[in-house]
Amino acid sequence: MLCEKQPISQVAALLGMGYSQVAHIYQLGAESLISACDPYKSVRNLGIDEIALRKGHGDYACVLVDLDRGCVIDMLPFRDKERLIAHFQAKGEAFCNKSNI
Repeated sequence: MLCEKQPISQVAALLGMGYSQVAHIYQLGAESLISACDPYKSVRNLGIDEIALRKGHGDYACVLVDLDRGCVIDMLPFRDKERLIAHFQAKGEAFCNKSNI
C-alpha cells in the first residue's frame, strides 16, 4: 500500500529493505489484486508509469493505475509503445474510445 502513495525507493528506506525486495513485493501484490476482477471495467482516468524491477538490468514493467480510485489495475512486463497500443486494442474498441483515457 505504501508504494501506491510514494516511490519504491522511499518505501525501501522507510522499511529498511532493499529496493528490489520492495519492488518484488509490490509486483506480487499488484498481480494478486489484478487477478481478482476485471480491473479495467470502471476506469475513467488512466495513469501510465514504468518501474525498474531490477535496477541496472534493463528489466522494466509498465504500471497502469486507476487515477480516480488510486489503485494499480495492471502491471505489464513491457514498456514499449507498440505493445502497449496492442494491449489496449485487445481490450476492445469501447475501452479505447473512453473520452477520459
